[in-house]
Amino acid sequence: MESVLVALIIVFLYIWGIATIFYQFKLTSRYVGKWNYFALVPKWTFFAPLPKTTDYDYYYQDKLADADEPLGPPVRIDFEPRNGFNSRLSMFWNPQKRNEKALTDLMHFILDYKTKYRDRIKTNPLVLEIYTPYILLLNFVSHLAPPAEDDCQRKFLVYSSYGHYPKREPALTFESVYHELDA
Repeated sequence: MESVLVALIIVFLYIWGIATIFYQFKLTSRYVGKWNYFALVPKWTFFAPLPKTTDYDYYYQDKLADADEPLGPPVRIDFEPRNGFNSRLSMFWNPQKRNEKALTDLMHFILDYKTKYRDRIKTNPLVLEIYTPYILLLNFVSHLAPPAEDDCQRKFLVYSSYGHYPKREPALTFESVYHELDA
């Protein structure tokens, strides 16, 4: 029994590895993407088509469960270190960038998923809310700060900002629904 389980795991990892390789190329990524429902097959990109034209700014907002109005304005999630980190050194060593990169990747997954499954999401919004990158981003935002009140709900908002183009106003790119928080 144990050898069968080991064999199944090896076969799964072998298929996953081959699918990962084929997912990197334009000609074959479309076919692998059809079966990649849970985003288990990664796609690595090292250079963006238009690098650093937009950034994502992340916010969260709380409201009481029985209220219609939020408790206050959205709160920006700040990735800047608060310990006097040398900004010149951050060119070579910037551990805070990992969090921001992870959230950016999650946001790209969510936006691609919304585009790909637009019709399904319109008929059933839970299709998006059970998507793994959405759950990961929600988990991050939910545990970022304690709730403002005991019976509180939180949503997250993502704005696209144009750092090198200050004349353009940030645009709301994504807004989640309110979710209950564990106290």
